[in-house]
Amino acid sequence: MIGGIDHTNLETMAHHNKSMNYHIKLKAAKRRIFDALEREGVNLHGMKHKKRISTFLTMFDIQRPIEIRTDAFIIQLYEQDILPEPTPKKRPEKKVKIITDEWRQKYLDYLKSPEWRKIRIECIIHWGGKCVLCCSEDRLQGHHRTYKNLYHETVEDVVPLCFKCHKIHHGK
Repeated sequence: MIGGIDHTNLETMAHHNKSMNYHIKLKAAKRRIFDALEREGVNLHGMKHKKRISTFLTMFDIQRPIEIRTDAFIIQLYEQDILPEPTPKKRPEKKVKIITDEWRQKYLDYLKSPEWRKIRIECIIHWGGKCVLCCSEDRLQGHHRTYKNLYHETVEDVVPLCFKCHKIHHGK
């Protein structure tokens, strides 16, 4: 310890940061390689990382010096900006459904209808007369697994939940 600073700890931190940067660069380099292979139509399923990298180097006619490890070599390619740009990841657009007062009223009316009561009872019988989450038999309600078949549900579209689990599931 010199002047209140533990130099061994600083060296350890510097080594750790260098190691982290190495792994971040390695991961980014591999991602670029795998993206390039996918764009070329190479089936990567079941292929190990080293095989993918050697396939990439062969396809793009890149010679690796024997004395340099593969990981170190692809990091050099990454740092020299020789690897192809990665394909930007596209996020799926979220479908926003606006619930109007009219829709809500129609839905609430449906929940009071004889058709819904019939589906609810069939659903409870189909699923064994218990809440599918806690196995309670008290105050069972029908919960839509999907609204895709709303107003024309089948027994598989609805599951029984007790009042407590239904509230928790809907975050109330």
